[in-house]
Amino acid sequence: NNQLSGFKPKLCCKGSSFSCTHSNTYLIYGVIVSPLIKWPKSLSHYMQFGDPDNVTEVPRVTDLSISFAQDGKSTRAGQQFDVRLVVSNPNAVYGAKDVRILLVKPPSATWGTPYYCTPVGQNEMQCDIVDIRQASATSVDIPVVSDQAGNLHFSASVVSDTYDPNTDNNAAYDTKSIDPRSVDLGIQFDGYKEHEYAIVGESRTYEMKITQWGPDEARNAVLTMSIPANINITSANFSVVGSPGHNGSCSIGTDLVCMLGTVPHNGASYKATVDITVSGLSEGIVDQTASISSEGIESDPSDNQVSFTSFVGKTLMPIQAAIDSASPGDTVVIPDGLYAGTLSLVSGDIVITSANGRQSTSVWLTDPLRLGPSTSVRNITFLGRSYLSATNVANLEVSGNLFSGLTNAIEAHSVSGTIYDNRFTGGDFVALPGFSHCAQVRLGWYSSVRVYNNIFDNNTSASSNCGAVWIEGVVDKGQTIEITNNTFVGNDWAVMVEKPYDALTTIDVANNIMQSNDRAVTVTTFYSGTFEPSVFTNLTYENSTDYIGISPERLVGNLSGDPLMADPANGDFRLQAGSIAIDAATDASAPLSDFYGSSRPIDGDGDAISASDIGAHEFVPN
Repeated sequence: NNQLSGFKPKLCCKGSSFSCTHSNTYLIYGVIVSPLIKWPKSLSHYMQFGDPDNVTEVPRVTDLSISFAQDGKSTRAGQQFDVRLVVSNPNAVYGAKDVRILLVKPPSATWGTPYYCTPVGQNEMQCDIVDIRQASATSVDIPVVSDQAGNLHFSASVVSDTYDPNTDNNAAYDTKSIDPRSVDLGIQFDGYKEHEYAIVGESRTYEMKITQWGPDEARNAVLTMSIPANINITSANFSVVGSPGHNGSCSIGTDLVCMLGTVPHNGASYKATVDITVSGLSEGIVDQTASISSEGIESDPSDNQVSFTSFVGKTLMPIQAAIDSASPGDTVVIPDGLYAGTLSLVSGDIVITSANGRQSTSVWLTDPLRLGPSTSVRNITFLGRSYLSATNVANLEVSGNLFSGLTNAIEAHSVSGTIYDNRFTGGDFVALPGFSHCAQVRLGWYSSVRVYNNIFDNNTSASSNCGAVWIEGVVDKGQTIEITNNTFVGNDWAVMVEKPYDALTTIDVANNIMQSNDRAVTVTTFYSGTFEPSVFTNLTYENSTDYIGISPERLVGNLSGDPLMADPANGDFRLQAGSIAIDAATDASAPLSDFYGSSRPIDGDGDAISASDIGAHEFVPN
């Protein structure tokens, strides 16, 4: 019943009569059905991927895909990182031949040195892969560096010589976030308080140091410093340590602005300097601020800004000229005003004093003010970076002065004299080279000095190793040192005594108020010294420790309790009615007047008996 024109059925026999089949049936099963049975996935699979029995036939198709693989690590500007590309071929039968990857970067980034890739343009990198086997993947790392923080946008594509009917996954896109550089800039000044003063009409240069301890370079660093109206900055020069050609530029306007460029990282204790030349225009005490910044992230911003007070004073040269021309016993009067510099009184036998009290005359000491025999220094405010110094001097007198913010105020060795009616406050302590301690009044080496009616307040240091009065190395000659009727509040220590050698030496610590100090009285051993001071009729209150290193028999008649000072936090240390310090001192050790010049002793508690008070102030009833 064949209805096809020209169809002639024939019997085909192969091997035996049981394999005989009509030729039409063989055509249907041998040519069409058999491949379908052999490749059950579908005829389209056969048409797409070729004949697997013919190993010489090049595969006709593949199914490549490309993607970015991020490592999750943060990257800072200036750090090299790898862009990792993953190319996959999920085809289970055939590989892909002559695979090529193209990565496109943003113009702000630069290439590192790739392993087997080649730049094909400023922003394109091609990586040639010979082939990718079936059901496998490969990856390529391409190094990149970005000097700028922000987001970097990448694109990548993959092609091969093998036909790929699905091109949707042949391209990929990725964004890499670049953190700013990590820096640790800081500002320091060379020398102690060198930057905190200027002299009217005189030029001087100080050095600002720039530190940079961060792991990366500090790019586009900028230093800014305020310029007060009474200070003139005539020049500022920036340089990088060890790089003479690496200089920034500074401009001087209402502020000093230095464009530092790039400050290197790590290395020495400081990386750059700015030399600043200043002169004073007029007297004054003004506030200044210096700050530094860069495009990086600061790991420690606490030292990026420094605030300080600048003292602008007149020169002391006319005062020195008057001292040099004075006759023995003369008094040189310093007119009202602010002064900066130093003086020499080593010739001695002279009095220097202010015209109208210490509140009207201030001197910023740039170097030690050296004192000679029979010298008196009275009623002056001293500030700055130095101190009064006396060695081998007799009949020294220092009275009625204010010492504010000094490391050491008075150093006296082998001296006799008196130190009284002064206030020592706000000591900004920096231990001197070769010494483990520092103090406002430092006495020693054959000295006989009476220290009385002084106020020592808020003299502290970060190391808690500086204080008010330090008696050191009294040796062999029977000297007498008396620390009597002083008021000590808020110091690291009130009195520190090193034991003298000589049993004839007398050290009395008597009639003092010691409140809110870390240590009141500390006695230490100096070499082989064994003799202790006498500590009697003192009043202690709220010290961390009252007495250290003192034998009980050397502590006589000392009191403990609130002295009821008027307002010590604001500098008013006068006693109020009801204080246990009133009429409680040892009269024999008390001076005849108090800090304000009031007579001692008087009857302060109303018992009709006049007796001296403990501390620098004598209570006067209404």
